[in-house]
Amino acid sequence: MASFEAQLALAADLGLPVIIHNRDASDDVLDILSAWVPALPATLKDRPGVLHSFSAPQPVADRGLALGFCLGFTGPVTFKKADDLRRIAARVPPDRILVETDGPFLTPEPRRGRWPNQPAYVRYIAERIAALHLLPEDTFATLTTANAERLFGMPPLED
Repeated sequence: MASFEAQLALAADLGLPVIIHNRDASDDVLDILSAWVPALPATLKDRPGVLHSFSAPQPVADRGLALGFCLGFTGPVTFKKADDLRRIAARVPPDRILVETDGPFLTPEPRRGRWPNQPAYVRYIAERIAALHLLPEDTFATLTTANAERLFGMPPLED
């Protein structure tokens, strides 16, 4: 935990959001983030980071969102048996969603089982989540691009 806390402190000192990949440690991760977020500089208060490749239960999503984090969704949101994950994605405010590859793994349907995963496949993830939110795909793509730009402090992409 000390290394994780040191990395969070470094990110805060540098004014950078964090990308958290959590595997079976949700309570510990969120307890540490709950102590870290209140001390963030003003420039990071509304964009502390992303819970990458999100796959935890709804209460974890709620805690992460309450701390100001975005949730990043990868290929599993498209898997046939991922109804719980899709229910969570449907409840996340669209301005807090990121679409991610997590390549070379977690290839989305309909490309699942083909190697390697690639950035071009994020469209399948975006299509699935856009449908959950009843948004046109191009609107959702524009929205999630703006989310990434805001989170990472990037200038808007040009067409």
